[in-house]
Amino acid sequence: MRVLKVVASGLLWSAGTLASVCKPSPQSSPSSSSVISTSSSIASSSHSLVSPASSSSSISSSSSLFSVPSVSSTPSSFSSASSSSSIFVSSSPSISSSSSISSSSSSAIPACSVNVVTNGDFSTGDLTGWTYSTTGYGQGVVDYDASSTYPYYLHFSTTTSGSSSITITQVMDTVSGETYAFSLDYLLYVRGALPTISCHVNNVYTTTWTMLLTSTPLNSWKSWSQSYLASSSSTTLTCTFSTSTTTVLYIADIASHQECSD
Repeated sequence: MRVLKVVASGLLWSAGTLASVCKPSPQSSPSSSSVISTSSSIASSSHSLVSPASSSSSISSSSSLFSVPSVSSTPSSFSSASSSSSIFVSSSPSISSSSSISSSSSSAIPACSVNVVTNGDFSTGDLTGWTYSTTGYGQGVVDYDASSTYPYYLHFSTTTSGSSSITITQVMDTVSGETYAFSLDYLLYVRGALPTISCHVNNVYTTTWTMLLTSTPLNSWKSWSQSYLASSSSTTLTCTFSTSTTTVLYIADIASHQECSD
């Protein structure tokens, strides 16, 4: 019996020892707590990833990559726009040149007081700008005399009796509907029979003026003037100097211009 007690006691001791060996040590609990703490830490870390402040900071940092230029960069943009505008403005003057061409073509229209007769003073020394014809014994040449009132003049003459004439013609630029003054100066050097000056313009009225020089003083420059209404953009002026006997007549300073209004 005693033996059995001893054996039973030994078995109980052995079981206790085994139970003691198999029982988790107190340190395993902190390990579990550490796991929980780690999980919490992970959760906390997770929480920090989605926390508003952190998220906002990330968005802010991210948006800086696509941020609108700062205020200091804005003037630079304006400066570029201004520079671009300058380039555009600098190209403006070429468009003005076109305006210059238009202005140039409009200047072809005769203005008030501008003589529309070409070479009316015969200063070229010849009949440039005029067409010229004669009949009978008439002769015409441009003479030069530095001491004369008019250094250049058309010298018309006949040295033989008989009907003779010289005619000069020119097409002038005019403005339809405008009134023009016409004038020429003349000097009768030798009077023949019935020396005559006759001029006309081919407007719708076929205006003609005739002046008989039978009583004109000799060797003295005189002026003769008329006016006409232009009916076209071009007007033909024709002047004929005629006589039936020996005559010498000088013609100078033929002019026609728009009459100036007050």
